Amino acid sequence: MKTAPLLLFITVVVLTTHSYVISETAETTLTKHFNESLFKIMEKGKFSVEILMDEKEYRIGENVIGIVIHDKRDRDVEGAEIKATVVTSEGIRPLLVKEKDDGLYTAEKPDFKREGRWELTIKIKKKGNEDEGYCPFL
Repeated sequence: MKTAPLLLFITVVVLTTHSYVISETAETTLTKHFNESLFKIMEKGKFSVEILMDEKEYRIGENVIGIVIHDKRDRDVEGAEIKATVVTSEGIRPLLVKEKDDGLYTAEKPDFKREGRWELTIKIKKKGNEDEGYCPFL
């Protein structure tokens, strides 16, 4: 009987960490678009975020990370107010986020060479819709 809770835990972890598409209703689909990105659906499900760490799949520029924002219908989000911070064991540092085009925003690339746990927190605001979430890095 001890295996049932463990099996349930493993099932939940697998479903939550390997889910690339989520559908709340017939009108809501959030999809991962890039193979090598970090994908996160924000807390309220209004937006999805993909973090592009390099230019392997999409030209984002030098020394920046790409932040691709899609709405709940999987459309590019342009003209949004994006606030991002890097949270480490050493503290919190805000990132200056700039809009590039077609739902792509860029921010200065953090120094990921430092050891420890990292989190990138993102807050999105567009026409009264607000959502937030974080992307963990180890």
